[in-house]
Amino acid sequence: MGNSGSRGDTGGPPADDFDLFQAEMETVKPLPDRQRVRPPKEAAVRRSGGPPQASTLDIRRDGPVVEGRAPGVSEDQMRNLRLGSQPPEAQLDLHGMRAKTAKSAVVQFLSNAVSSGLRLVLIIHGRGLHSGDVGPVLREVVVDCLTSSTISSRIRGFCPAAKSHGGEGAMYIALTKS
Repeated sequence: MGNSGSRGDTGGPPADDFDLFQAEMETVKPLPDRQRVRPPKEAAVRRSGGPPQASTLDIRRDGPVVEGRAPGVSEDQMRNLRLGSQPPEAQLDLHGMRAKTAKSAVVQFLSNAVSSGLRLVLIIHGRGLHSGDVGPVLREVVVDCLTSSTISSRIRGFCPAAKSHGGEGAMYIALTKS
């Protein structure tokens, strides 16, 4: 067997994604500035309804508990969110959906919630008891949507729901004003 090309000295896979990226980029040469293609700024603004923004949520994981908080959201506000002190204004149940379908449903649900001016929603993703060794797939789909979709800049915080709303099988999402 020969060397696997640019994947490192041992011929095996790199230790992590960064190493893989670095290995793949070794032979890439940047284009001169005048040849770089950039989308027009106004097109990006029109598509998203505002300037494009990366997720700035601070994500915390503690075992099965995943929560995120936007800058400026206090610990008291997160505590109130965790306690479920306000009832959700809308909910989405993902039970029985596959990951791809669930992702589309979550993005559409959150977009509609923001457009409607909702401030607190609930997404029921289940605890992943039927996911086998893979674990709670739909919870990770929800977290991915909250942190990487175009709607992520409208998220104030998210956390597992109170037991009365599904506990670790559901998630509260606090939204910004439209």
